[in-house]
This record gives sequence, structure tokens and C-alpha cells, in this order.
Amino acid sequence: VKHPLGEAFDLSINSGTNDAILDMDGQKIEGYFEFKANRDRGDIESPIKFDKTNYEDDDSDTVKKSFSKGNTDRRFYISTGTGTAELTK
Repeated sequence: VKHPLGEAFDLSINSGTNDAILDMDGQKIEGYFEFKANRDRGDIESPIKFDKTNYEDDDSDTVKKSFSKGNTDRRFYISTGTGTAELTK
């Protein structure tokens, strides 16, 4: 099945105070996925286990989690300040 966005792309979803949710709607989860949220007031959720977790100790106090699966020419960036950065199947 050909992905509706093509073979290579970047997709960013961002919210400052609310949830940022990428619903794959049954599509195959494939690509590089990066999530960011405020370390103390935000949350990150994914049905796929993360490969990396980093903490940015700048003024933003941000946690960044990521994983790669399959074609990494597809890049998804999901971030929030105080909500939830979430990937759903």
C-alpha cells in the first residue's frame, strides 16, 4: 500500500498547552518518530518502545524521546509544552 504522503516527508505536530496527537488510523507505523514535552508538566505516549531518551537542560527543560522503524525518510515530529505528545495506532 502506498503511503498517502509519499515515500519521503517531514510532518510536524505541535501544541503549546494542549495535546499534540498523531493518529495513524491503521496505517503502518514506519519512519523516524521524535516526541518532545516539558519534563515536569508534559507527557509522551507511544505504542512503540523508544530507542532514545534525552533531556535538554536549557531554559525549556524538555524531554525528547525517539524511535526509528523501517523507512526513516519519513520523519514525524510531535511536541507539546504542557499537554501530551502522543502517537496512536
